[in-house]
Amino acid sequence: MISPKESGVLTAAEKYCLKRGQKWSKKLMQGDFMKDREEILQFQQTQQQMQVLLSQKQNLQMQSVEMENALEELGKNEKGDVFEVVGNIMIKKSSDEISKNLNEKKELMDLRLSTLDKQIEKLNEKATELQKKMAKKIKDSKKD
Repeated sequence: MISPKESGVLTAAEKYCLKRGQKWSKKLMQGDFMKDREEILQFQQTQQQMQVLLSQKQNLQMQSVEMENALEELGKNEKGDVFEVVGNIMIKKSSDEISKNLNEKKELMDLRLSTLDKQIEKLNEKATELQKKMAKKIKDSKKD
């Protein structure tokens, strides 16, 4: 049987072993290489999750600004009635009722933003921890 080294075709695990100056074996392939690979994948997934959460946060912030602007315009209204768009129709309502609804929605949105901030913070801590762990392994492998 021709070894991968003799055939000139090396797998990622074999390259990993050669880089670390170790003899390739299935046991090693299942050990360190797979652990390192899992950590890299976990780091990438954490970054992707953080991007999704940051996008959601940005959308909520834009909606919050729109609600603040709507509340400001309602405050300028001297008449008691305004129109609310519901689907394809406009419904006449009192500005107090719409203002109350907008304030409730804004409070809910602020709560969602707060929750997103906490989730982003946790993911950021996790990513930093994984990054430090990987940097240490790279530094240690260079010493060997």
